[in-house]
Amino acid sequence: MMKYFCDNVWQKLSIIVAVFSFVMLLPFLALAQQTQIVLHSPDESSQRLVDIFSSTQLPSEWFADSSVVAPVNQAKKQIIERLGQPIAIELVASNQYKIIFKEWAMPATIVLDNQKKITTIWFGPPVWLKKQDMVSIQKEFEGLSGNNSLLIIRNGQILIDVKSAEKRAVASAFKLGVLAVLQQLVQQGKLHWDQVIPGISEGQRSLPTGILQDFPENSPITLTTLATLMIFISDNTATDVLIDVLGRSDIEKILDLPVLLKTREIFTLKDPQNADLLQQWRQANTDGQRRLLPQVQQRPLPSVAIFGGGKVLASEVEWFVSNQKLCQLINQVAELPLFTVNPGLADKNDWTKIAYKGGSEPGVLNLTTWLQARNGDVYCVSVTWNDQNPLPEQKYMLWYGLVLKTLAEMSGK
Repeated sequence: MMKYFCDNVWQKLSIIVAVFSFVMLLPFLALAQQTQIVLHSPDESSQRLVDIFSSTQLPSEWFADSSVVAPVNQAKKQIIERLGQPIAIELVASNQYKIIFKEWAMPATIVLDNQKKITTIWFGPPVWLKKQDMVSIQKEFEGLSGNNSLLIIRNGQILIDVKSAEKRAVASAFKLGVLAVLQQLVQQGKLHWDQVIPGISEGQRSLPTGILQDFPENSPITLTTLATLMIFISDNTATDVLIDVLGRSDIEKILDLPVLLKTREIFTLKDPQNADLLQQWRQANTDGQRRLLPQVQQRPLPSVAIFGGGKVLASEVEWFVSNQKLCQLINQVAELPLFTVNPGLADKNDWTKIAYKGGSEPGVLNLTTWLQARNGDVYCVSVTWNDQNPLPEQKYMLWYGLVLKTLAEMSGK
């Protein structure tokens, strides 16, 4: 799947196998000597995990689908190279385990069918077992490349603030503003969550991420479904349809944007074939840009292939929002049920409630999470990285995941 204006954090390798690729960015470790893996709650599934990490080559008869043997074997090798050999495996819940290494712990899911064959296997993001504090977190953040900003708030009090009032490109994280306006209009009785729109017009179709761009034209859909797709899979077409329903004005005000662009309009302006239009856009003031919108809308939707090469295109054509604003917005909408679908990089076992929205495109990464700890502490963690070159996103997401784990520890999980 093309990754543009989205916040997907997992890379799918096949229908039944998903491997978290953060381990690719960890320091290389020499292959550890084979050690015995301790099983704290032995069962058939955990024993199969032991077999996987103990075997040089995985037999195809262990799997319901032999096509996934190679990617699983490669992922296993990468994990061992980066984290060392596992020393223990603990049962967390049905089919869910924690693989413990010397300095790391990694969640895993494995499901066997009635013939003892693997139907599902997934390795999650590794968590560093070393304790961190706010000083070390800020020091590590400031050592990361790019034009960056960070805000960590606990119970309304700022723990870390690095340029959080400055506006930066945030890609799909701007969709929090769309959701906040929708919530306000519902609360005012002007719209209803179960309100149905008749369908999607051709002019509303955008590029992935998402699924609605492929829906038939006359497919009725509720505002709840549009909002859920916008947040859960960062559906760009769902976002543009909601902007048409809500209007640009209120969203511009809540995000403090001079001109709100739809995702399709962003793609159009970034298309190299529309260099003439982009030049006009760059030279125009706010009123001039509004007058250009009909021309932007008349241009055909670009090919998805243009945006698949990881190249930074027209970096000034974006949504520029501060971390302070994003924390304000996610705090407004955090209680909506649609946030239960995608926790982002937070571990559901660490928090009682999680609301997440991120955004990424080449040269842009934002991660914004609202969290409620078991002791009642409420956090917002919003970080933005901008660069003229593609960012090492997985490295940055690993750092972010460790920050969330540290905060959970601070609040006693």
